[in-house]
Amino acid sequence: VGPPRAAGGGPLRRVPGGTAEPTVEGGRGADLQQADAVPGAEAEEAAGPAGVAAAAAIPVRGGGQHPLRRHLPARRHTRFKRPRAAVTRRCRKAPLARCRNTTPDLPAHDSLGVTGGAAHAWGAAAGKRGGEDGGAGGERSRLLASCSISLLSNIQTRTYQQNVGRWEKKNRIVYPPQLPGEPRRPAEIFHCRRDIKYSKDKMWYLAKLIKGMSIDQAFAQLEFSDKKGAKMIKEVLLEAQEMAVRNHNVEFKSNLYIADSFSGKGHYLKRIRYHGRGMFGIMEKVRCHYFVKLVEGPPPPPEAPQTGFDQAKEYVQQLRNRTIIHTL
Repeated sequence: VGPPRAAGGGPLRRVPGGTAEPTVEGGRGADLQQADAVPGAEAEEAAGPAGVAAAAAIPVRGGGQHPLRRHLPARRHTRFKRPRAAVTRRCRKAPLARCRNTTPDLPAHDSLGVTGGAAHAWGAAAGKRGGEDGGAGGERSRLLASCSISLLSNIQTRTYQQNVGRWEKKNRIVYPPQLPGEPRRPAEIFHCRRDIKYSKDKMWYLAKLIKGMSIDQAFAQLEFSDKKGAKMIKEVLLEAQEMAVRNHNVEFKSNLYIADSFSGKGHYLKRIRYHGRGMFGIMEKVRCHYFVKLVEGPPPPPEAPQTGFDQAKEYVQQLRNRTIIHTL
């Protein structure tokens, strides 16, 4: 049993009203027969839009698909789905403190990794979009606004996580207020530079050279030194001088002297030095730290050099001051 045909022998064509009308020989049916022999896109060209529509309406025996169906363009599927519904469900389940951005055109953010300016910008963008979209957009904007408030309260800054050594922490000492008539306490500035690509022993000579000098005199001595560490120490002194004026209420930046200056051992890295005949040696990549303490005021007068008798007398006094335990 084939498809129903009209009295003239031509197949019936379905119309939107539900009735069937016969096709004219050489008309749309002929176009379809011609298009069925041409595969692919050429079949659609040969049949034309009328032939394609007619092929879609022709019934096929057994409930199958018409042969021309395979030449019709496939139904368009969206390649990327809008994640609005999924993201909204996630935001409804998650607490407000760690909600995600509900607008698809803005990047997703966490409450622990966003700054206040970005949260305000996102909140403004979501409010504008909410006003355009209607009620759903307004709800999203209110949700994002509530999230931005919690975001601002959970901002993490890196300043307190920096590795501040014991030497720099001495700048945070807070002294009690001075009594009336008490001489003004001089300002003290502690500064250092760590992991300098220089030997601690070479740096020690320069550090002890400027100890006890005024800061201007130390600059003069370092200016005429051809050592590599002299340039580094000068940079550290300039930084400490600027800190004294900015943070320690020092009125005149030249009214400072170097109360303490020394170097320390930094990170030493051991590396292999290859020798001949399969042998090797160990070399060290040395680094050092430099520490300086500036005090406000003129430098104290230099101490008189000790004689050998004075040094021996001081040593004997230290021996007598010892406390010997577990004895009579």
